Amino acid sequence: MHNIKSLLLIALSLWPITTLAADSDSVSSDGSIPTPAVLGSNLIDSGYVGTGSTSNLNILGVDTTLSELTEIQRIAESLPVANTVEPNFTSTRTVIGLDTKVQLKPATYPYRATALITIGQARCTGWMAGSDTVITAGHCVHRGIGQTWYPLSDYTVYPAHDGTTAPYGKCSAKRLYTTEGWALSSKTEYDYGAIKLNCQVGNATGWLGFAVLASTQGLPAIISGYPGDKPLGQWGSFDSIRKEAVNWIFYKNDTYAGMSGAPVWYDAGNRVLAFAIHNYAVPPNFNRGARITKSTFKNIQTWKNAQ
Repeated sequence: MHNIKSLLLIALSLWPITTLAADSDSVSSDGSIPTPAVLGSNLIDSGYVGTGSTSNLNILGVDTTLSELTEIQRIAESLPVANTVEPNFTSTRTVIGLDTKVQLKPATYPYRATALITIGQARCTGWMAGSDTVITAGHCVHRGIGQTWYPLSDYTVYPAHDGTTAPYGKCSAKRLYTTEGWALSSKTEYDYGAIKLNCQVGNATGWLGFAVLASTQGLPAIISGYPGDKPLGQWGSFDSIRKEAVNWIFYKNDTYAGMSGAPVWYDAGNRVLAFAIHNYAVPPNFNRGARITKSTFKNIQTWKNAQ
């Protein structure tokens, strides 16, 4: 993992967890209502580093068949999911000045817990939050107000895809989740969701921890995902939180369409914690992520616990 540990970081990792503004209840693609998670006072999920093994993927229900040429070509040519709420989402202004994104080798944790999501001919980014649960942007699972879910059959998820190979195979989707705020009203602060997988690949890749933080100001911000302006592969960008709001955090990480749904995380010294879900540009100087609030945390836990 990226070496940015310091005494300041360790101190920040001990910041108290707090309750922030109310969020939006969740909805699912099959109409089911998962049992809401019961939250204690410590709103933190420590994550899991995973076994790292690729030898038992079949036991975990992962499809390990070799990709045919047509599949490889489809992935390479996949375009970022269109966002009808903010039509300039694909603008290059999400790269701020000199593009400093670097290509990653996602064989190690936590990068192997970031996944390439393909939806037919389109792509997004997601991150493992449990053995079978991928968190992503809401517009990567639902088209927003007055529109529909993307077809389940269009989804293939490739954890740790490195641009040429998928060392942890691929999984299909069995259910999609997002918030009422996104599905019914296209409110961007609720633009996040989840994909429930037909496999348990997270036991091998591990999954990220996530938390509600009292303050994110000045925290390191690491974003890894699958941008559409670079050769296919996982790319990372590094900055710090420049400002924060109740539902948003703002940073100058270089990102691009295709990285929707990527985790915004930092290395807390003894664990990796995501504290936002990347989704939008804020021209001309910032990108932003949907902050993990108390209700966001509850939704993620609910989706993670669902069968």
